[in-house]
Amino acid sequence: MSNEKAKLFGKNVKKFRKAKGLTQLRLAVFAGLSEDHISQIERGIATPSFKSIELIAEVLNVPMKDLFEF
Repeated sequence: MSNEKAKLFGKNVKKFRKAKGLTQLRLAVFAGLSEDHISQIERGIATPSFKSIELIAEVLNVPMKDLFEF
């Protein structure tokens, strides 16, 4: 994932997370990830694995493809 796409992906994660009323910590706990990793994903610093993307989408109750709508 390019740096620009990682940032756009992170913005989508943040948008859906906030729409669900979740903090980064709650998303992290429900997805089995660290809060720091969620923060890095939302800022476009970390590129999540396919499994992490799948877990995040599941917790947010959105199709994975929606996280990639740039």
